[in-house]
Amino acid sequence: MFVITKIWIQLSCIVTPVLTKTEEHKQITMNCLQQMFQSFPRKTVFKLLSISPNTFYSWSNKEKVKCGISPSSLCFKRHPLQLAINEIETIKSLYKNQSFECWPAASIYYHAIRNNRLFISLSTFYKYTNLLSLKRKWRKSSEEYYNPIITTKPNEFIHIDTTFWPLSNGIKAAIILVCDNFSKAILGWNVSLRKDGKNAKAALQNAVVNIQKHHPNLQTTSLITDGGGENNNILVEDFLYNLETPEIIKLLALKEVRFSNSAVEAVNKIIKRYLRKKLPHTLDKLIQCLEEIINDYNTIRPHGSLSGLTPMECYSSEEVNLDFKQQKLEAKKNRIQQNKSVNCEIDICK
Repeated sequence: MFVITKIWIQLSCIVTPVLTKTEEHKQITMNCLQQMFQSFPRKTVFKLLSISPNTFYSWSNKEKVKCGISPSSLCFKRHPLQLAINEIETIKSLYKNQSFECWPAASIYYHAIRNNRLFISLSTFYKYTNLLSLKRKWRKSSEEYYNPIITTKPNEFIHIDTTFWPLSNGIKAAIILVCDNFSKAILGWNVSLRKDGKNAKAALQNAVVNIQKHHPNLQTTSLITDGGGENNNILVEDFLYNLETPEIIKLLALKEVRFSNSAVEAVNKIIKRYLRKKLPHTLDKLIQCLEEIINDYNTIRPHGSLSGLTPMECYSSEEVNLDFKQQKLEAKKNRIQQNKSVNCEIDICK
């Protein structure tokens, strides 16, 4: 009997975490415990399943005062630190906003913080998006070789790359982006029905205008390209050679440098995410959409990887106050007050 009990206890250490992983499993476990209590002493059952009495009674109390309006099913009065109803509704409304349908959760969070709509931590925001089933579902591309550059300031490396978008006449438009590695900002772009040097040169010219505008004293930077013919031709070479400031040194990814061109490829994927929502079918419509998309990407949408800054704020080194510690403390006080005053009509809470 002793050996059997010992084996059971060892097995319970493995099985119990699985049985209590989700609310559904937890409910099944609770039902089984109630049945076992009819045949064995409670102390024995708790020991066999490696569940403490406090854990069991905590689960029981949650079931007794289960709240139908709280995403976590916890009574607002008994658990006043959970998000208030108006904060939950704010999160829902942010996800329903079509302007943010191409934004990841971190961008939506920082937008809400910066616009005084929410004052919670990023981890709490993620927790409630999961509870509310508000996860973004985007089609993932196959994994590719990834060897990123680590930069510490704007203009250490810039990248150029081409992606394509199909139009209604069966022709694919070539979209060329020039991006800064550190800030993720799109510095220049161009669209053409041909994948050639003229397209790349136009994108680089736009990028140089932005570089000179925000960093007029920059002397040199390195341009990472892939082996495509649109980037390696006499038009591009002459443009870079005749450019006085900044000097742009062109380097071939994974050949002249050990780094990949993944930084701009990642931005391409984000732009495609927007385009799949808008579905432009003509060249003129595509250009119009790209103007709107790049403006949103560069100047409106906060980036989680930039701690809530937009790419152009980061690129231009604009000082932005993102310290909302005091507002979060005030929001916590208000949250507790609101949750304690919720009229949930449950006698046990009163």
